[in-house]
Amino acid sequence: IVLLQVEKEQNLEVLDKTVVQNHQFTFSGQQDSVMECTVTYIIKGNKMGATFFLENGQIKMDLSNETSHITGTPHNNTYQQFLNKINAIYAQIGNVYNETPENESDENQEKITKEKVDSLRRIGNRLIDQTIHDNIDNPVGYYLFCRFSQRLNAEQQEKIINKLPVHFRRTSTI
Repeated sequence: IVLLQVEKEQNLEVLDKTVVQNHQFTFSGQQDSVMECTVTYIIKGNKMGATFFLENGQIKMDLSNETSHITGTPHNNTYQQFLNKINAIYAQIGNVYNETPENESDENQEKITKEKVDSLRRIGNRLIDQTIHDNIDNPVGYYLFCRFSQRLNAEQQEKIINKLPVHFRRTSTI
């Protein structure tokens, strides 16, 4: 079973559900506006979920145990491109911890690892900031701002909030 859900007051509310047949499933209907949703599914006993943007068009979901890819519409394509880039950065950070520089003292190895991780985090933060900035007027930018705003100080948050369209500023999250 695949559940189509939306977050309401910090809980997921089921909008629709369907059954997977031959590794495929379908939801259909028309949307008045784009909305952030979650698709929830179970693979090998593990409950999984993926965020996507419900909008008119052919949304293609490749849901798996490791990572999901959701594309086919403008907002989902933008969000998937962001996820591909940020996940690659996070993978690089993970690889740094698995690397062991040879002929270095433990103290120097720690310093080298910290410098590499800090550099990659800065690259990730710039990607997040740029994607929010580039999409501030649409649901992708709003979603990313809400998800990552805790890393910003109050002044930075206020600057972004002032650029948000009015309908986003009136939400309970803001």
